[in-house]
Amino acid sequence: MLSPISRLGAQLAVLAALSACGWQLRGSGSALGESYEQKIGELAIVSEDRSNAFFTSLRRVLELNRVKENDNADLVLLFKNEKLERHPLAYSSTGIPSQYELTMSIEFEVRKKNGEHVLVPRNIISHRNYDFDAELIIAKDREEQELLEEMRRELAYQMLHSIASGI
Repeated sequence: MLSPISRLGAQLAVLAALSACGWQLRGSGSALGESYEQKIGELAIVSEDRSNAFFTSLRRVLELNRVKENDNADLVLLFKNEKLERHPLAYSSTGIPSQYELTMSIEFEVRKKNGEHVLVPRNIISHRNYDFDAELIIAKDREEQELLEEMRRELAYQMLHSIASGI
């Protein structure tokens, strides 16, 4: 058994190795060297539907990265509602789908307050596959909902990264 001092030394060595390779927690900064807060600062958001699930995920990601939402900000993010496609990938011997692919996409653009384009309209996409079992319909529905939330969060981070690298 390791002594408390040896255990502490091993933990410090692991932390030093992780920080030396550039590892960081998701959402703790950008790969651009500056945090999203420093790079973007404030952002006005224009959406067709401010009550949809993606808008909620985007606001949460902005908040986690300390990017303020301000209707009078210099940068204006315009995005359309998410588009979701669900396609069977595999079928069981009885012809019932046993695996699905989820594809979520969102079109967005960024302009300055005066209308000048910062980022021209672009589409970002996220894919997930999952196994389906009709006998576990409630559990599989819950799994699909969790995958959709994860995809929205991924798209929000993609959007944030695109904005930060485009300005």
